[in-house]
Amino acid sequence: MTSGWYDTPPLSSAVQTMVRITNELADVERKGVAEIAIVIDEESLLHVQCPPNQLVHLINHQCLELSRAGAPFDTILLDDLESTDRYRLLLLPTLFHATSEKRDRLHAYLERTGATVVFLLAPGLISEDGTDVQNCRKLTGINIEIPDNRHFNVVETTNDLPSVTYGSWYWHDRVPHVVDDEATVLGHYAETGLAGLATRAMPEGWTSIYSGAPAVAGRLLRDWARSAGAHIYLDTDDAVFACSTIIAIHARTTGLKTLQVPDASELHDLINDVAIAGANGQFNLRLTRGDTALLRRG
Repeated sequence: MTSGWYDTPPLSSAVQTMVRITNELADVERKGVAEIAIVIDEESLLHVQCPPNQLVHLINHQCLELSRAGAPFDTILLDDLESTDRYRLLLLPTLFHATSEKRDRLHAYLERTGATVVFLLAPGLISEDGTDVQNCRKLTGINIEIPDNRHFNVVETTNDLPSVTYGSWYWHDRVPHVVDDEATVLGHYAETGLAGLATRAMPEGWTSIYSGAPAVAGRLLRDWARSAGAHIYLDTDDAVFACSTIIAIHARTTGLKTLQVPDASELHDLINDVAIAGANGQFNLRLTRGDTALLRRG
């Protein structure tokens, strides 16, 4: 090893900035504010044979799309869901095994909060009574069927939604489709034309969305979160991270970013150490692709 690894002006300046910001925020309270959560049921994975590449699409790629939804999100376990009622949009990518006790707990949360929940692939297929596709309806309120033939797991949205194609051309299996007159179809599988995305407003006051394909697009998640009552900070696909005092943006594209912070009249740019004035809760920032803005409320 040799010395001088950090002995360049740009790198030294960046380290000094990080140290300054760290000292400024050392005693600042930072509470969670995310109203979107991806909820992992790790216990379900003990009941299925899910290849690593499918788990990557269900979890990793879904988190990537969540980062483009224009709002912060939490990653939690199913057992942690009841710790807060602030979530307005939930994604459940791995809830393959749902006992009646699990279903009751989840439904109680949804009825209490009126949230929107997105179920992926084969939600609740396995219960304490065995494997039955009817279990999926008990959990989601939407009837699905499993086809005899394999097909690519890619969904194209209908004309009522923004034109989006999502899923995986590497996933070729007997993926379930929706057959339910009480549900509204939002998308079809690209290969078969069968319904792969649908929603139903439940009589108990919550909204169920079923997607057979993984990695639901961030643009769709943003619209569903907004409709569910979650605050959207950005209408672009840039990553947003936020707590009660700090907001961070990582620019996916170059251009003007309009940040929505209704309860603030001024933000402090922690990196450049300058104040940014807003108008009607809107803050305009011009960022280059790859830039990160770190902003403090008040």
